Amino acid sequence: MSEVLSLLNPMTKRPFAFNEYYSFNDTILIFGLETSLTTRICDIAAKLNIKVYECRSIEDLLAIPAFIAVVNPRKITQVEAVILAELWQEYDTSEFKVIFIETPYSYWPQPLPSCVKVEPDLFADLEKLRLNILKQKTPANRQDRIARQYEERISRILMILKRLQKGPVKTKELAKEFKVSARTVQRDIRVLECIGEPIGYDEQEKAFFLLNRGSLWD
Repeated sequence: MSEVLSLLNPMTKRPFAFNEYYSFNDTILIFGLETSLTTRICDIAAKLNIKVYECRSIEDLLAIPAFIAVVNPRKITQVEAVILAELWQEYDTSEFKVIFIETPYSYWPQPLPSCVKVEPDLFADLEKLRLNILKQKTPANRQDRIARQYEERISRILMILKRLQKGPVKTKELAKEFKVSARTVQRDIRVLECIGEPIGYDEQEKAFFLLNRGSLWD
């Protein structure tokens, strides 16, 4: 939650409130649920510190990031069902899961996308519902961690390139600056070489340098 508070709303220039910012690892989407079912899922989500977004249209189902959606498919028209089924085909269950709380009408394209599960008895057991949410949140958190690792590595690689543009730099200096191992630095340098950056290594100085001061990223 502290991470959300550190993000500024570009429209208001103020930090996002908890219920103003939705991400794929902390949000449940609901669509077409009766008030009593909405209340139940909101109660469970509150205990798990997870947000619930009540979708008013299929556009919301597609646009709002979330790790799970609980949907009454009978509240969706035939035209909308075709659109959703086609787009949901692109999802992997490790990223996003859709739970139908009713058996869908026959106009839904078959077979249903792999991310869609039909569970008419989902709300019969609240503990089962809670476990369903937690089970799906685990891979969502894993995907988030992987994405963050990639972001960190891309940022580090670009910073290393920036250092190299200023002159030779030693592996141990980069390792200390970025709090990684010398081997990690060497792998990052290799990535730069693979994308075409001309990097040399001075055996005597034990330092990397650009063979020319120009860069593909200038």
